[in-house]
Order: sequence, then structure tokens, then C-alpha cells
Amino acid sequence: MQDAIKAYNRGVAFANFGDADSAIIEFNEAIRLDGEYAKAYCNRGTAYLQKGDVQRAVRDLCEAIRLDPKYARAYRNRGIAYEETGDSVRAKADFDEALRLNPSDAEAHYDRGSLSYLGGKLDDAISDYSEAIRLDPGHVDAYRARGLAYRQQKQWCQAEEDMKKAEQLRSAQQ
Repeated sequence: MQDAIKAYNRGVAFANFGDADSAIIEFNEAIRLDGEYAKAYCNRGTAYLQKGDVQRAVRDLCEAIRLDPKYARAYRNRGIAYEETGDSVRAKADFDEALRLNPSDAEAHYDRGSLSYLGGKLDDAISDYSEAIRLDPGHVDAYRARGLAYRQQKQWCQAEEDMKKAEQLRSAQQ
């Protein structure tokens, strides 16, 4: 198990540096050493997603969920993969499940909000973006996306406020 964890940690490091190919090699090793390692399947699936291999990503994320049905991040990442394929029904179901398991996940709120925005459900999108901002007041993308949703609703003042806040936060992060 210790060697599987070491391989997993190397995979995470490669993924953090944007090297999906090397990350996949390390996650493969972690899975070879421990075939029940849900996090390794989840992260390998995410690396496949970064490479655009959505089918492999979904397969690994399904396996991570099979191994650990309470793994909120795996549901969220599979939701992203389903969104990539255009399957908004499955994507929403996975985002909903991720949030049921971990309601304080700002990124899952943001992702579900983006799905709602793309589906023209602006009130739902604004609600999720607002919750992402409440949970993570420095979430630049949530402010920007909520500003765009407000703009679509012709709520100009709120849109302008959010766009300014996004720019302030982005400038402060540089």
C-alpha cells in the first residue's frame, strides 16, 4: 500500500505541473499496486480528461465511484466528463450527487452553474455561482460567470459589479 501511495503522490505532482502523460503512468503504477485505490482511478480519469480522452476518463471515474460510492470529487469530475460529451442530464445528476455528498464544494457549485448557464437556466446558474462565491469569496471565475448570467438577464448593475469584482480579484492574484 505504501508504494501505491508513493506512485499516487508522484502522479498528483505530475498532474499539478500539467504533465498528464507522466501522471497517467504513475496512476497506472498505483492501480497496479492497489487495484482498489479509488483516488488513483479518479485522478487517472481526470488526467485522461485533460488529454481529451473522455471515454477513458468516464471509465476510470465510474470505477472510482464503484470503489467508493461516497467520493464526491469522482462524481464532480465525471459530471465534467459527461458535460464534455454533451450529456447534460448525466452531468447534472453527477453534480447534484457531488453536492449532496459535499455541499461545501465551491467548484461543484460553479460547475453545475456553468451547466445551467449553457442550458439557458440563468436563475439556477446565478444561484450556483452565488453559492460558489459564498463558499469561496475569491472565486474569480464564479464572479465573472455570474456577471455574464446577469448580463443575459439584462441586470446591468449586478453584471457590472461582478465583472469589476472579478477583475479586482484577478489583479490581486497576479
